[in-house]
Amino acid sequence: MPLPTTTIDALIVQCRGEIAAVDAYDRALEKFANQPEESVLRELRNDHDDSVARLRPLIERDGGKIPHDGGAWGGLVNAVHDIATLVNDELPLQLLQKGEQVGITGYEKALADPNLAEFHELLGFLRDRGGKHHARLQALRDHVLEAPTRPMTAW
Repeated sequence: MPLPTTTIDALIVQCRGEIAAVDAYDRALEKFANQPEESVLRELRNDHDDSVARLRPLIERDGGKIPHDGGAWGGLVNAVHDIATLVNDELPLQLLQKGEQVGITGYEKALADPNLAEFHELLGFLRDRGGKHHARLQALRDHVLEAPTRPMTAW
């Protein structure tokens, strides 16, 4: 039986969030190019790209429209990141961390949807991976705050 439209819409929202995360990490990678944080940020970005690839077939299966951008949320995230990068190196990491929390909350809501029971393993994995990202970003933030002053890199 096909998933209800509201359930497909919830998956689309998560997929858009993952696309917005890829965009946000791409922006952060520009900021942190050739810095110690670059490799971790690249790994987290690639995880979000993988999440998009995992969510798209679930949406397509029941005729949902595959998102190709982060929507309004993605545009807002990029604008905020542009401003944040001018302030210091810690703020963009903090914003990425907030985005991870939004994703975790979205996956928790999806896991509570009985219509998505057949996808609990995947959704739980994606939620847990977001939790790991959140922790890794906190470690990067801690490192940046403890590191000596570095040259600012504009986006």
